[in-house]
Amino acid sequence: MKNSFKNQIAFGLFVAILLTPVIIWLTLEPISDRFEHLWQSIGQISGLLGIVLLSLNLFLSARLRRFEKFLPGINKIYEYHHHIGGTALILLLLHPVSLALTFASTSFYQAFLLFIPADAVALALGQYSLYGLLALLIITFYINLPYEWWRLSHALLGVPLLLGSLHMLLIPSDVSRSPALRYYLLVLILVGLSSYLYRTVFGSWLVKRYKYEITEVQTFGSITEITAKPVAEAMPYLAGQYAFLQIPNLGFSFETHPFSVSSAPTKEGTVRFSIKNSGDFTSQLKDLAVGTRVKLEGGYGVFTAEQCIRSRQVWIAGGIGITPFLALAGELNGETVDLFYCVNTRSEAVYEEGLLALKKSGKNINVHLFCSDKDGRITADYIAKSVADIQKTDIFVCGPPAMMTALKNQFKDLGISKANIHSEEFSFS
Repeated sequence: MKNSFKNQIAFGLFVAILLTPVIIWLTLEPISDRFEHLWQSIGQISGLLGIVLLSLNLFLSARLRRFEKFLPGINKIYEYHHHIGGTALILLLLHPVSLALTFASTSFYQAFLLFIPADAVALALGQYSLYGLLALLIITFYINLPYEWWRLSHALLGVPLLLGSLHMLLIPSDVSRSPALRYYLLVLILVGLSSYLYRTVFGSWLVKRYKYEITEVQTFGSITEITAKPVAEAMPYLAGQYAFLQIPNLGFSFETHPFSVSSAPTKEGTVRFSIKNSGDFTSQLKDLAVGTRVKLEGGYGVFTAEQCIRSRQVWIAGGIGITPFLALAGELNGETVDLFYCVNTRSEAVYEEGLLALKKSGKNINVHLFCSDKDGRITADYIAKSVADIQKTDIFVCGPPAMMTALKNQFKDLGISKANIHSEEFSFS
């Protein structure tokens, strides 16, 4: 199923799930009465939408591989995850604010009491959910935490959902008096909480992870290359996919990071990661000893040969974005590829020699080295002039987000269909 079609199906389903409770809510009273008190109606709608979005966000963050074929890839899901989560938090904060504005029209004191811990259990649950959401909102948008602490804070996201859901189900409202609305929301909440329990609370036991042992560690400038073999069952993956790497003896024992696998699948199950030193976690990888046990979860992503419908391809790699192409290059079988390997200086092109060796071995791959210190920034126009009939190719881009965004926009300006452009953009590590 093509990604563009999957995106349309997924978006349509998302909109339907999101709007259903609002439609049910609208039918509970005559439309003329529904918006008699505008701020109250806004508060009710924002509460409904917020709880639905938060539930869906927890489902998406569960990284369920069995659903990936119906969705636009885990990498895209995580791109949406940030926006959906932020929107959910804002809507759930708008809910009490709008209700407070309703009370403020008659009594500022009553409006103020909405934010003070109450004796009534149903109201107090909503207030504690609000406090938790405020804390998460501040952490998400205003505090630059180290990854492991940021991840730990987001591991608590299910708590405000649980408290807010109990508040919604217990407090007298349209939800409590409408079985259709109550059970619809209850199903979504259970899906969200089940996803949260599966991934966050019981993930160590329920999430499938493969045990590997490091067999080799090499460094090439700022890049650490780790090779590992399976201890028992090998992780299934496709060339171009990525996996979550967990090293129990490094950093937080629960800490996982996504990295592209830079080797094509082998019968023995051996995998290789080529990782750039870009933070506290990655800077320690070069010191790992041979024999260290690690855990892998994957493979994830749709940046694979399965997306191709043409035998001619253009690959554009920016810096460490070369890693998925190293795996894809190992599986070339008759396809013609023009690879634009973009680095700051020639000394950073540590995989140029290996790629040229593939060319000599019979792989139909043309390597174009592009060094920004002397060539400037690569453009779609430059690539189009270097590749004949580029409109008849599949284009794959992996690199810094700004580079990928610029190139994709430039290709579209050249009249190249969005369906022909594939990108790898997971940046949640």
